[in-house]
Amino acid sequence: MSTQIHGGCNCGQHKFTIPSPTEMNLCHCIDCCKWAGAFHSAHLMMSTSVIKSEGPTPKTYTVKADSGNTMERAWCNNCGAGIWIRQIEEEGKEPERTNLKAGLFERQEVCGPTMENWMKNMMPWETPAKGTKRQAVDGN
Repeated sequence: MSTQIHGGCNCGQHKFTIPSPTEMNLCHCIDCCKWAGAFHSAHLMMSTSVIKSEGPTPKTYTVKADSGNTMERAWCNNCGAGIWIRQIEEEGKEPERTNLKAGLFERQEVCGPTMENWMKNMMPWETPAKGTKRQAVDGN
C-alpha cells in the first residue's frame, strides 16, 4: 500500500486524500444499515486532521444513534454517495475522529475489516469477518 491514497464520490465533486488506512469498522447498528442500504456499513476510522478534502461542503444529517450518541452523517448533494459518519461531542466543534465510507476508495488500497460492532443485529446467515475485533458497544 502507498502512504497516501485518493478517493471520491461517484460524480467526483468530493475528493479525498488520506494516509493508508489501518482501521476499518463494519458497523451493524440499525442506523448505519439504513444509511448504507445494506446489512452493515464499512468505515475507515481516522483522525479528522489527516483528511485532505476538495469540494463543496457536503449535505449533513444529525441523528441520535442506537448508542445514544449524536452522530453526523454526510453525503454528496449531487450523486448521493455517503461520505462520513462522526460523533458530535460539542455543538459547533469539529470532531477529532471521522469515519470515512470505505467505498470512496479503491478496494485494493484499503485495509480489510479490523473491527465489527452491533453484532446482535446480524442476520443468522451472516458471518463475522475473519480476524476482526468485536467491539461490545451494545453489550454484545
